Amino acid sequence: LKTIAACTVAMVVTPPKSGLDPTEVSLEALAEIHDETKEEHEWNEMRREGAIDDILDMIRCEQLQIVASMDRFMNTVRVHMDRHHKKVEEHHLKQVKLLKSARVANPSPRKSTVRFSQAPIANVIRPSDSTDSAAWNFENGLDDSSERSSPVSHARTRSKYTARTSVTAQESVKRAYKVLMRSFSSVFVAHSSRTSIALQRVSLVGSRVISAVSEFRQGVCKRRLHLDWIEALVEWQGFKLTILALIFVNAVLIAVESGWSVQSSFDSYDAALRGEVLADSTPVWLKQADTTFVSIFFVELVLRLLAHEGLFFVGPAWKWNLFDFIVICLGVVEIFLA
Repeated sequence: LKTIAACTVAMVVTPPKSGLDPTEVSLEALAEIHDETKEEHEWNEMRREGAIDDILDMIRCEQLQIVASMDRFMNTVRVHMDRHHKKVEEHHLKQVKLLKSARVANPSPRKSTVRFSQAPIANVIRPSDSTDSAAWNFENGLDDSSERSSPVSHARTRSKYTARTSVTAQESVKRAYKVLMRSFSSVFVAHSSRTSIALQRVSLVGSRVISAVSEFRQGVCKRRLHLDWIEALVEWQGFKLTILALIFVNAVLIAVESGWSVQSSFDSYDAALRGEVLADSTPVWLKQADTTFVSIFFVELVLRLLAHEGLFFVGPAWKWNLFDFIVICLGVVEIFLA
């Protein structure tokens, strides 16, 4: 609109160079501007429609991926279900074969009957027993040879569950399997209760141990000597810097002593090859310096123990303190053994 207004003003203000009417010139300019604006608007609409089409295509691709993922998931579930179904059928067929082989291995003129206990389930299943109760329930559920009856009495006997005169092998296996699973479930309940009791005992012991440790920690953290001046000395920045410098000098001394020891070892080996005995050539000042540094560090350790007391072993820096304590104790033992 600003462009149209500017052109209109220019057309009106600027006198025409030719013999055309200013009104006709301004109308032609407005028509051209209108055409350009219309073309630009159409181009923007086309671009907007193309962007919407691209977004819709992306959404369709995402939906296709979701459908493909669901198809793969359902195929996987279907395969696993088929495998499970085949395994269950195989187990049932094996049980039937075992029952048939048991009947063939022990032939008898009388037919073996499958008898289920007439007692209620509450009396058959004993939750207080362990695996013995499971075996007892299974024997009561499936009795193939202990009690036999004549063909007449067997024909007159009716099943409690099916009210039929004969029970097929597959049905007997299924019912015996159900009885056995009930007994096993009772055994699992008993074991879970025992496990929960054991866990409660363990948690009780753990809480007692934690309380004992906390009480011990409180007792250790309690200060008894109240040597504040030693604590101020140990926490003084100058004291810490001095100990740090001594540690650095001791490290340099250990390096010098190590080099001297290596050279002395080579010299001793060469002398042994020549048949000579080389005396210890370690300088006396080196041994005295080692003893001096160990003594200084031992005094520093004693001062820190007196200053911090129990916090030396249970405080925030107890790991470094314990490491320092072990190193200094080993150094003192080495000096005494030497």
